[in-house]
Amino acid sequence: MNGSNKIVVIGIDGGSLAVFEKHDMAFVRLLRNSGALCNLLSKSRDDRGWASLLTGKDASWHSGFHWVPLKSKYLVSYSYNSTGYKSDPLWTTLSKHGVNQGYLGVPTTFPPQEVKGFLVSSGVGGDFPDLSDCGYPPDFLVENRELFEAYILDCRPHMYTTYPPNKLAEDLAEAVKRRGRVIRALLKKYSPDFFMAAYVGPDRLQHLFWPLVMGEGTPNLSALRDSILAYYKELDKELVLFIEEFSNKMNIFFVSDHGFTNREYGFSLNTLLQDLGFAKTRRLQVRDKLFSFAKTILSDRAKEYLRGYVPSYNLKAVPTASFDWSGTYAFGNRAAGVFINTKNEYPNGVVTSAEYEEIREKIMIALDSVDDPTTGKPLFEKIL
Repeated sequence: MNGSNKIVVIGIDGGSLAVFEKHDMAFVRLLRNSGALCNLLSKSRDDRGWASLLTGKDASWHSGFHWVPLKSKYLVSYSYNSTGYKSDPLWTTLSKHGVNQGYLGVPTTFPPQEVKGFLVSSGVGGDFPDLSDCGYPPDFLVENRELFEAYILDCRPHMYTTYPPNKLAEDLAEAVKRRGRVIRALLKKYSPDFFMAAYVGPDRLQHLFWPLVMGEGTPNLSALRDSILAYYKELDKELVLFIEEFSNKMNIFFVSDHGFTNREYGFSLNTLLQDLGFAKTRRLQVRDKLFSFAKTILSDRAKEYLRGYVPSYNLKAVPTASFDWSGTYAFGNRAAGVFINTKNEYPNGVVTSAEYEEIREKIMIALDSVDDPTTGKPLFEKIL
C-alpha cells in the first residue's frame, strides 16, 4: 500500500500464473518482489467469474446467467451482460456511497449502466456492440472522441476464420497497446477513486491455441507461435509500464476470472441425461457426421494443423447433436449446468410444475454418484 486511497483493478481474462511464468513475464516478478500473490478460489469457468468479481457473490448465485436459452426448437448462444445481475454490481454500490469511478472494457458490463463517473463497456459472447453504444454517460465517448478514435473494442475469433491464424494474435497485441494508452489517459484526466479495466487476449488465445501458448506445437505453426509469444511480450510491457507509472499514486490489484490448464478428458452432462432417459437427441446431421468421422482418422498432428486454420471449430470436441425436444426433460451445458425443459420457461418445454422437483432430485442424485475415473473420488464437489 502506498498511502493513497485510490484503487485500480486490472482484470486479465483467463489469467494464469503458469502461463505468465512460462513466458517469463516481468510484471509477475514485480508482484513477487513488491506485492503479493494468491490463488483464485472461485470455481467458475465462464463469465460468471466476472459477475462474481463485480458483485462479491459466488458464481452459483448468478443462476440466471446461462448460454443456452431456448428461443426456438434449437439451442442458441446467449451472452452474459449487465442486465442479468441478481444483486447490485460494484458500480451501483460504490455510486450509492458517492465514490467516483471509471470502467473500461470489463466483461459483463454491456449494456452500460448508470454510474457515478464513467463506464465504457465490453461485449461478451454474442454481444458485439458498436463502440458508440458502449459509453456512460451517453456523451462520454463523444467528449473523448480523439482518445477512442483508434481504440479496439475486442477481437473475436469468429471474425478471423478467413485470415491466417497469426492475424488474431497480432491484432490482440495491437489492442493491448491501444487500450493501455487509453487507460493511462483516462486515469490522468479523470483521476477516479476507483478504476477497473480488463484485457481479454489471454482468454482468446488460450482457448484456441493452448499447446502453442505453452510452447508446444509443430514446426509448421512457428509463425503462429511467434505471434502468440509477441502478444504476451506486449501485454507484459504494458503491465510493467502501468506499474512503474502508477504504483506510487494508487493501489493496484491484478485479478483473473479463472485460470487455465490442459484438459485430458471431459464429462458430458447430456450423455448422462440420455442414459437416464431425461434427454433425447435426433440423428446427427451430415456435417456433424463428417466432422466426427474426420476426427477418427486424422492424426494428432493433422488435427493441430487444421485447428490453426479453423479456429471456430475445436477438433477435439464431440459434435453437439440436436435435441428432440418432445422427448427431452432436461439438457446440459458444459459451462452452466443442467436446465429442466419446463413448459413455462421454454417454447418446446415438456415438464410441468408438478414434475419439476422429482426430475431435479433424480438428476442431482445421479450427478452425486459420478466418480472421477482417475481418482475414484466424487467428480463434483457440490451440486446445487
